[in-house]
Amino acid sequence: MKFLAVSLMRLLVFAFQQQQRRGVHALVSSLVTSESLINRYVYHPNRPHHRQHLTTKSATTRSTCTRCFSVVPAAASATASESSSSKIRSAPQQEVVLVRRNRQSMAFRNGSPLVFSGAIESTYTVGSSDEALPPQMGSLVLVSVSPKNNGGGNDRNDRKRGGGRGSKRKVNEGGSNKKSIPHQAINVNNDDKVHEAQVVKNSQDIGYGVYNPESMYRVRILCHSSSHNAVFREVKQILKEKGSSGEGEALGLIVRSKLRDAVKSRLFLNLPSESTDSYRLVNGEGDGLSGLAVDVLGGKVAVVMSSAAWVELHKDLIIECLSDILKHDHPSYESNGGLEIIWRNTPSRLKMDGYLKADDDDGDTESNECVIAKESNVLYQTFPFSSGQKTGFYCDQRDNRLEVANLCNGKRVLDLCCYNGGFALNAILHGGATSC
Repeated sequence: MKFLAVSLMRLLVFAFQQQQRRGVHALVSSLVTSESLINRYVYHPNRPHHRQHLTTKSATTRSTCTRCFSVVPAAASATASESSSSKIRSAPQQEVVLVRRNRQSMAFRNGSPLVFSGAIESTYTVGSSDEALPPQMGSLVLVSVSPKNNGGGNDRNDRKRGGGRGSKRKVNEGGSNKKSIPHQAINVNNDDKVHEAQVVKNSQDIGYGVYNPESMYRVRILCHSSSHNAVFREVKQILKEKGSSGEGEALGLIVRSKLRDAVKSRLFLNLPSESTDSYRLVNGEGDGLSGLAVDVLGGKVAVVMSSAAWVELHKDLIIECLSDILKHDHPSYESNGGLEIIWRNTPSRLKMDGYLKADDDDGDTESNECVIAKESNVLYQTFPFSSGQKTGFYCDQRDNRLEVANLCNGKRVLDLCCYNGGFALNAILHGGATSC
């Protein structure tokens, strides 16, 4: 009897292991096989009580196993497995850009918004069951730093900077400096991608940015995890739940947050004021929106200057966010219902960024309407609706004009290439220059 109990226990352990590998159906089959093996090798014709006891025990064992596992029969187990697989296959996809952990990547790991192509180790599409395409132009991606022990991330050659005297860059046809970056699709069901999935899991998140495979600025980071942690976590949750379908919502959240910060910083600098109604509201990288500048002229119009592909691709979203912020979150323009938004771009900069549609779409319809801009109590005629220089007025030179004016007392001033004469006018009105 003791021998029978030990044998049956061993066979049950063996059957349970089989169940882990092949499912519930395999367990039931193993138990039936186990019973036949016991009957074959343990039964002795001269000991009928053994046969009777064994039959009773086998029936009891079969009945117990049926009670335990009849809740999930073989067919239902297969259906559940297929359902689980379909959930993984239909899980939201997320784009990840993995950068090398070396000296070159230290700058944007510490807050710089521009990730160069040479710093990228690989790109991944996480949650895809098929060989997904690499991130497309304008896609919102998660930028992460490769783990310390990941092969290739700390190679001495990675620390060597390119360029220098006598160096030659490899340039593709058309003048593009596009560099090929390996891309992999990671699917939880694929055992071949276990290492890659572990690398992505163990990487250090830097932030979210917009991807551009045609530019040397491969990623423009818009939301750093260190400086905007609350927004970063909210964006991460949106993309975790919705994947690529939530990119618009996530990007809108980032843009609105950066525009609100820009408004607050200008209000802190007393802009606008009684003496100045024209100023730069958004200053590209300085406000965390690389490739986007916004100038307010005359307290009437907001001129957008686009110089990056992602800005053109998400034009409607940016206009919507800017309009809402000026209408509802800016105390100076709430009563007026916001400002009129004018869209301008620089085709040469956009071509450098790989956006080849710049010639076909160079901004809003032109007109010669004049807008009077006031800066430091000096009035200027500006023409933001025409194809003038950039936004129509160099709002970013306000402090420089006043600094130069302080040096002009009693002096004659020559203002070359003056555009609308900002330095000359300030030199006379604020600096006491004798003539310009």
